[in-house]
Amino acid sequence: GEAGGAKQDQRDLVSRLSEHVSNGLRVLVVHGERDMVVPLRVSQRLVAAISPPAATETDGKGPGTSGSGGGSLITMGECGHIPHEEYPDQFTEAVGAWAAAY
Repeated sequence: GEAGGAKQDQRDLVSRLSEHVSNGLRVLVVHGERDMVVPLRVSQRLVAAISPPAATETDGKGPGTSGSGGGSLITMGECGHIPHEEYPDQFTEAVGAWAAAY
């Protein structure tokens, strides 16, 4: 069924990203804390699945980061499902700061 296909797609994504991470690629996931479509835990699990365990730092007011390995998560506190459209300046600033760190 459809649910089984979605779970397989998730496993395939984790597998592909894990392979890239093992080859040195860094992966950034940006998630709006007020996303009503995809729960934050989905992005947290994705980052955890492709990275060593790490603590999450966020104050709920702005971008926070977690993940020091191949995967990183930036959460945007006031944002919903489409961070790059809802808060383009903050999105660009957060992604730029993440990229500058590497």
